[in-house]
Amino acid sequence: MPALLRKALAEFIGTGVFLTAIVGVNFPANPNVIGTAVLATALGLMVLLTSDTSGGHLNPAVTLFFASKKAISWGTAAVYIIAQVAGGIVGGQLGGLIHGHSVATVNNQIIGNGEVLSEIVATAGLVWLIGYLAARERGNIIPLVVALWVFSAANFTSTGASANPAVTIARFFTASAPIGVEQGLYWILAEIAGVLIAMLALMFVTPVAAKKKSKK
Repeated sequence: MPALLRKALAEFIGTGVFLTAIVGVNFPANPNVIGTAVLATALGLMVLLTSDTSGGHLNPAVTLFFASKKAISWGTAAVYIIAQVAGGIVGGQLGGLIHGHSVATVNNQIIGNGEVLSEIVATAGLVWLIGYLAARERGNIIPLVVALWVFSAANFTSTGASANPAVTIARFFTASAPIGVEQGLYWILAEIAGVLIAMLALMFVTPVAAKKKSKK
């Protein structure tokens, strides 16, 4: 199998399983602390499982960050993002089918107060942590750190910390954990802003160069 296809398949499956977990946890009720722990665990395990194949991005925001840092090419990034969005949509539908529901729909929720800021904070924190650990060659703990951040942000933000454009798009079409299309577009803009903020933080707050110089 071609290497890029294998990587895309890993991103498709990993993102899909995460969406399956999101939709499944939301069917009985809004997720509580246990529910968000389940989601964080599912994401951490999928990042771990796919990390050696594709880097375990499972998130267009993370892919955009690594492409901007020239860690991957923009062509590879485009393939990753397509795979992530497709995987998310399929995973969202699978999550509903597991519970015996037909979930194909288009949602019309409207944006609420604090949601844009929530997605900025959740995405910026996620990308900052990943970028920090990757720059310091501590990728082995990224799955755990991602799970801990998602669990934390899911409980302190008003949006449940989507922090992932593929998750946001997939939830346009789910009856459980729904996001309205217009609402979601604002979320995606907020998530992109979060990536930019994380990049600034990595440049000026926790720069790798400063750490290296301090050792001399």
